Amino acid sequence: SSMKITAIIKPTHDCNFACKYCYVDKNAEQGRMTENTLRNLTRELCSLQDRDSVNFIWHGGEPLLMGVDFYREAVALQEHFRDGKLIQNSIQSNVSLVNDEFLDFSETNKINIGSSLDGPEEIHNLTRVYPDGSGTFSDVWAGLQLIRQRNLKIRNERSRDGKQRNLGGGAITILSRKNIERIDVVYDFFAMHGLSMKINPLIKSGRAIEDFEELGIGPSEYGLALVNLF
Repeated sequence: SSMKITAIIKPTHDCNFACKYCYVDKNAEQGRMTENTLRNLTRELCSLQDRDSVNFIWHGGEPLLMGVDFYREAVALQEHFRDGKLIQNSIQSNVSLVNDEFLDFSETNKINIGSSLDGPEEIHNLTRVYPDGSGTFSDVWAGLQLIRQRNLKIRNERSRDGKQRNLGGGAITILSRKNIERIDVVYDFFAMHGLSMKINPLIKSGRAIEDFEELGIGPSEYGLALVNLF
């Protein structure tokens, strides 16, 4: 049986968004991961004797702020150190910075892209905002559409070459005081647009600590909302 290790890697805590419930502490380490650290962590993960596959989840902050060349280097180092292991990469991004160059790279290297969306525009923009307070929905939606269009293109080509290389494009919804009463509206929105969704409760960490009075939900409320949705 194959033994896999999954590593969640945060090359930066920086973000172009300022979501009201961000779990990153304001005293979190600043700056960007160096090539030396990238090399060391890749070598360490690929040298684990009891694992035959390594799953790299690139997280943050906003991982796309690192630029596509950082991930080109990451993939090159994985190839160098993998020692016969199976390597998988996925990226958890707000997708506002997704462009054709990044999608070309993701397609070539079979990188799965996940995002976050708290519902339709008027709900999403209550919590997921830019530093100036303006909503991020239109930029997230544009990124999701680029991924969707690329997936369609890949599917059409697949009928010719028989390979499946979907880039994902589903989203996590953070359940908070702002959308828990409208979980059915959020679900309908995802269903209407054929988007896969995952629901996470708001975590009392980082910026969410200060806003917990306004945004926080309890475990029983979360459980009940899921039961009602089901």
